[in-house]
Amino acid sequence: MWNEWRIIYEDAWTIEFSAIVRKRIPYSKDSAQEVMDEVRQELAIKLHTLENVPNSVNAYLRTAFRNTLEDYLRKKEGYPRPPEWIKRLGAAYERIYKLLCLENRAVNDIHAMLESLYQYTFEFVEQVISEVRAGVVNCGSWRHSVSIDAAVSEVESAGMHSQVNQSPESILEEMDSSAVFATILGQQASGHSEKIHQILSLLGQCQINDDERILLRMVYADGHSISEAARQIKIKDADARKRLKSVYQRLKQVLTDAGITEL
Repeated sequence: MWNEWRIIYEDAWTIEFSAIVRKRIPYSKDSAQEVMDEVRQELAIKLHTLENVPNSVNAYLRTAFRNTLEDYLRKKEGYPRPPEWIKRLGAAYERIYKLLCLENRAVNDIHAMLESLYQYTFEFVEQVISEVRAGVVNCGSWRHSVSIDAAVSEVESAGMHSQVNQSPESILEEMDSSAVFATILGQQASGHSEKIHQILSLLGQCQINDDERILLRMVYADGHSISEAARQIKIKDADARKRLKSVYQRLKQVLTDAGITEL
């Protein structure tokens, strides 16, 4: 099993995942935070059982999170709610109900996940599984969630296409946004390939004024929505979006001028 899955709880990935969720749920910061926490927990459960890790870990985690998010949003209203008796028995029963009855997970996988993530004992999990199976009609008949293996396939497929020239837009989109904006905010981004460091070095030369830097920091470092940042620095929402779009266009121009055509 992959032992490094806990990196998804590091600050850089918190910022990355929050930005992804805010694009899907722009209307409520609280709702977006709640969804982000639940989706990341679901991703952690999936990653805990992962055996083969692709070479491009960043791209893989980003894709896996997006898939898990879409699956979560798609199923949120479609999944049957836990029976009231399960709700009364607490979070452990709800977790096992979801894994066993809704996602049809293998019992061995459920044990491995819950013992690692929540330190539930083997005997306790066995007891709950037995009670849930006895009390829930048609437990396990619900459809599977999206397999995490789908992320591997998507990343490998994207890798095949990356042999041809990419647009500056796609290069920026595939890069770790937290690394990009840490660089243009004057911070150091580490742990990347030589090619990525070359691109980050170029992006660090992009001309960003103080107002833009404040806006970037609030949105990409502090986790505010664009609307919230606009209100705090007392500018119109539309003006904030125009400024960010202008920065993005300058970043793309830097890559174009340098002849960067692929990652």
